Amino acid sequence: MKRMKKMLAGALCSCMAFGFIACGDKVGGESSGTYEGSENISSESGSSFQSESDSGFAPEAKPVDEIIFEEDEILLALGEEGKSKKVSAHYYRNGEIVEGTSVAIRSDNPDVVEVSEDCVLIPKGIGCTTVTATYGKLSATAEITVVAKIGAESVKTFDEAYVNTYGRTYVSAGKLILDYVATGLEIAMEGETLTVQIESSHSTYLNVFVDGEETERIALTPMQTEYTLAEGLSEGIHIVRLVKSSEVYDGQIRIVDFFAEQFYSAPEKPELYIEFVGDSITAGYGTRGESWESRSVINSDGCLSYAYRTAQVLNVDYSLVAIQGICVNTNMWLNVKMSEIYQYVSPNNSVDYEYAREPDVVVLNLGTNDATYIEQKDSLYGNEFSVDYMDFLIEVRDRHPDSYIVCIYGMMTTNNDIDAGIDNAIEWLEDDKILRFENFTSNTDGVNGHPTAAAQRTWGDSLAAFIEKNCIKA
Repeated sequence: MKRMKKMLAGALCSCMAFGFIACGDKVGGESSGTYEGSENISSESGSSFQSESDSGFAPEAKPVDEIIFEEDEILLALGEEGKSKKVSAHYYRNGEIVEGTSVAIRSDNPDVVEVSEDCVLIPKGIGCTTVTATYGKLSATAEITVVAKIGAESVKTFDEAYVNTYGRTYVSAGKLILDYVATGLEIAMEGETLTVQIESSHSTYLNVFVDGEETERIALTPMQTEYTLAEGLSEGIHIVRLVKSSEVYDGQIRIVDFFAEQFYSAPEKPELYIEFVGDSITAGYGTRGESWESRSVINSDGCLSYAYRTAQVLNVDYSLVAIQGICVNTNMWLNVKMSEIYQYVSPNNSVDYEYAREPDVVVLNLGTNDATYIEQKDSLYGNEFSVDYMDFLIEVRDRHPDSYIVCIYGMMTTNNDIDAGIDNAIEWLEDDKILRFENFTSNTDGVNGHPTAAAQRTWGDSLAAFIEKNCIKA
């Protein structure tokens, strides 16, 4: 998903100070002695401006001044002649380029990329940085990513040095295993076509994203092993992400091999990492279906869940530990419970999961199936739920001592015992980094009384704002 251009106010700097290079186009006209947008207004005749009350006219609206890069996200390859790229930014007033101005551009990390005198970006090292353009008091940034050429054999290792993996993936018999919904892989490649060798235990679905935009949703079957993921791609390096949109019990996907003209190391992952723990809501149950439909593999898509939406809005690394029907510590629909399964890689791999990096935030969306258990199996369990929920919070805290934990409940219907139980558990623990998010309206207008894709999207936007305010910027 394309990030919004960032227009930031900066300090007034000269073109050559701090490594700035003047790279804008000077077009027509002579210098007036003041730059466009200057607050200093002089008059040699000595005349003065009349006030609104003197002239009878309202003052003109304040002009909108900004710096805009022609491209604000640029991908470069290290050590390849002809792969350098010229960068350009312009000064705009009220949406129009101001002629006769020169914008200064500098690299914020010359170890990753340098900016030449004629504003060509020169890759120097693998990584991500920004270049900053300034004119007067205005500034803006563009994001630069530098990757390196690698061989197909490196990609097949599925090592994080060459590819990005998302969620609780693991390698078995030389294949990358995708069990949980929204697990996936990201690679950098060049060429018109990308094909992949994949094995699927059942009929499942894989979503394909090229340069941040979803391009395909591919139906996988046990009978087919080779798929074309992208074709007719434009010249240059592309970032391709594959995401399993089907749930863990719908089937397992095993990625075997990739085929393209050239591969590159994947760009650095975002610094922030969020883990989402939940049930069918988090798994995207029925998000492609209508209210009159029954749930199916076809109409369910984890990429339409509030969790995936939150991760994309915040541009973070993520993981979904989501199983439809699961409870915190009881068995309503399944013979597993989250308090038991959370520690493992997946229900298909009962090995303790070792985190490559600690999550900055853990989002818990549990309790909906526990409410059904109270209403249909054991009405007295409402008195015990708060203790079970507290015990699970303690387990999460023991594993992630520094993470924020955000608790959610009520995206479908609510149960008073569950609602109060979550509040009680949070209160008992007296942990300032355990928060509750309640800024949403429940929704049961979708498949089997589950939330619609529109509701999930709205919740994702709201949760992203909550996390940014209370966890990231806290």
